[in-house]
Amino acid sequence: MGLLMDEAVEEPIILTDILGLEDAFGTMDFKICGDATGVTTFQLDIKCQGLTFELLGKALNQAKEGRLHILGVMEEACPAPRKDMRKNVMRINQVKINPTFIGKLIGPQGRQVGREGGEGGRERLRAVYVLLCSHVLFHS
Repeated sequence: MGLLMDEAVEEPIILTDILGLEDAFGTMDFKICGDATGVTTFQLDIKCQGLTFELLGKALNQAKEGRLHILGVMEEACPAPRKDMRKNVMRINQVKINPTFIGKLIGPQGRQVGREGGEGGRERLRAVYVLLCSHVLFHS
């Protein structure tokens, strides 16, 4: 979403733009994400004073219309999740390993995988995320 508001225009213009073309020239850059039931996150940059609740409400309503339209087009193209992923889709899997073998995986004694944990203590890695390009390797 974008907003054009300056002395050249009588009324502020709210833009629906998924390409982000208004980012550099607009008065407002408003990214709104969500699903059919509501907004899950948003981000707002403004370069003006005087953004009213009324104008923000109009932008939110316009964004909802756009979001629902895009979700409708997506649902037409793919009404339900596919049963299986294509063979060339990367897969991520979590593999639990014995902490004594971490050093063999990524370095001596696993020092590289230590990270600061809770109340100043050291917490050791107990799982590894593996990204594989081949579905054959993933299942072997």
